[in-house]
Amino acid sequence: MAERHDPGRAGVWLDAAYRVREGIETHLWSVEHGRYLRSIAVARRSGEGGPLPASYLHGLRYPNRSVASAAAIDERLDASMLGLAWPFGAVDPRGPRMRATLESLVAGLGTAPGGLRRHEGDTYGGGNEWVLTGLWHGLVRRQAGDDAGLQAALGRALESATPLGLLPEQVREDGSPVWVLPLTWSHAMFVLAARPELAAIADGPRLSTPAVV
Repeated sequence: MAERHDPGRAGVWLDAAYRVREGIETHLWSVEHGRYLRSIAVARRSGEGGPLPASYLHGLRYPNRSVASAAAIDERLDASMLGLAWPFGAVDPRGPRMRATLESLVAGLGTAPGGLRRHEGDTYGGGNEWVLTGLWHGLVRRQAGDDAGLQAALGRALESATPLGLLPEQVREDGSPVWVLPLTWSHAMFVLAARPELAAIADGPRLSTPAVV
């Protein structure tokens, strides 16, 4: 956006993007878990965690709810971790770390028919797979050059459609719809996955050159 609208600031924003990516690799990659973590320094309203890091001592005029302690990490699997690759391109979708994270998500959140649940412990609407998370998984596979993975995700979405071609919010393993029907978000993700030429976000890793400021 800066290169298009304010070229003089493009270097500053690119440098910030590099620093964010460095932070992800330094703080969110876990050798112990063999994948990226959901978060670190997670606030807790109880005093059962560790001391609050300095980032919570901000003195904002409109602070969030008070917290008493912080957990060092949040190791729960979450489909939103797919966003590291698509659409944000913060990590290399073909790299070993993202591949390991992707396989962990499939192992922990995947369903037998090939769908993907939202996150560990999800109970919303029964905690089923979501059409859009399955398609999100397919988008990351496409980004990494795995056409078979993309086609599998598209196929599962089509299995979840009603006879009128409507996609629900969630779907049971037997293919029956759950909760909102139709869900526009599911349809939008299907278009993004099935029509790469329409994507505003280009596939493939970005931030491939050093920042100039």
